[in-house]
Amino acid sequence: MAASDYHICIHIRAFKTGTLPRSYALAGQNRKTPSHSLSNLQLLSGSGIFVLNLPYMISGTWIEHGWLSSLWEFSSYAKLRYHTSDICWQPKKQRENGSFIMEFFLTLTKNLSILRALNHCRVYLQVLLVSDIATADGHQLLPEVKLGYVPNQKSSL
Repeated sequence: MAASDYHICIHIRAFKTGTLPRSYALAGQNRKTPSHSLSNLQLLSGSGIFVLNLPYMISGTWIEHGWLSSLWEFSSYAKLRYHTSDICWQPKKQRENGSFIMEFFLTLTKNLSILRALNHCRVYLQVLLVSDIATADGHQLLPEVKLGYVPNQKSSL
């Protein structure tokens, strides 16, 4: 492990244990811990890859900017890689050939406004995987999703 890797691990462990100085705490009434914020950013990214390891210029463009996305942008620019274990929640595919909705949309378009709108819909519907919105055979969208209703089935979230 390189010295820089060790330094990053120390800070990530501090995120997990909540031992960061008060200046690192999020503003707001409930003072969420940075590890909770990482989980939230992970959810907003819509990806199964640890969010800070994603290329910011592709995946970060449809997420509101904040201090944690600034860290993500810098990490991407500096080509930093994070190794995770149980630092924060990371989504898992429910099926062998499953795919994350936002990763699928990236194969279809690179238009920022379209990706932002699709991600807002995905978050509203509380879904992460294509299997969350598709029929069992994967060939059609669930009828309630087409109408904009949250699917009745158990979501991968």
